[in-house]
Amino acid sequence: KVCNASELPASIRFNFATSSVFSFPSRNEEILLQPHSTEQYSVFFTPKAGQRYEAKLNLIVPENRFEDTSISVVGEGYADILTFGDVDESTENALSLGDCDVGAKKTRTFLLQNHTDDVVRFQWRVPAAEFGVSPMVGHVQPRAKKDVVVSFHCKDPVDEVAASFAVAYKNIRYTGGRRKGDWDDRMMAVHWTSDERDKAETPEVLNSPATVAATEDLDDDSTRKKKDPKKDAKKKGGKPDKEEEERLQREREKQDEERRKAEQEREKEEEQRRQEDERVRLTPPNRRRKTLRKVIETEKEPVHEDEGPAAEKE
Repeated sequence: KVCNASELPASIRFNFATSSVFSFPSRNEEILLQPHSTEQYSVFFTPKAGQRYEAKLNLIVPENRFEDTSISVVGEGYADILTFGDVDESTENALSLGDCDVGAKKTRTFLLQNHTDDVVRFQWRVPAAEFGVSPMVGHVQPRAKKDVVVSFHCKDPVDEVAASFAVAYKNIRYTGGRRKGDWDDRMMAVHWTSDERDKAETPEVLNSPATVAATEDLDDDSTRKKKDPKKDAKKKGGKPDKEEEERLQREREKQDEERRKAEQEREKEEEQRRQEDERVRLTPPNRRRKTLRKVIETEKEPVHEDEGPAAEKE
């Protein structure tokens, strides 16, 4: 404010150097102040960075240079590392969800904006059980934005539920190689795992019906009492019949042939078992039978280290 306390009109002029952060619309104008009048003028400050700025505003009274005055103009720029976007109008950090149906979930999305040249890690703290935030933990890339979803779910009727969400954040730097892309706890990774069998299953070899039958015949023959044609003939009181002897001979030959085939089958089965055991023994572990299983889990947070102190805002 500039006040003319004299009884006469006074002419004044403001000299103000050109500045990239300060602006004064009345600069270099000739202004006439009436006696005992007061005028108000504005200086506008638009900082470009988070630092202190200074300038000089000179008030010139051409008719009386002893009344010249120099005014110091000082401004300090402050840059938030993290700010909110798409919140309620005329606010910086308020978010209203409006009316919600009982038992139904209602959501609203807003933005986190990183104003630095570093990656910013954030983590939310939600004090009320009716509210949820996704993602709870994440990274915002340099000069980038990230969408955040707030949800509300209430099982019983209530008039109003309010909660203050605090977000802790800090600048970080990735280590262990250059990372491309973004990260938060909504991102899922898909990979496959294998349950390797240390030993392949050996198939069970069942006896064939012919072998079983031959074995049963062999067992029956071993326990069956053999008939002697000469003794039978003596019991009958005569000589053994030639045709009977030939029949019995044929039966003996048939039984011998069946025993021989059964023995060959057993030898063949033993050889098959031996070959399977040898195959399993010689098979490398990485070529044995594997069962693949699909696993979906939250992607691991990239390895990083802190680049600055931690801060918190609501």
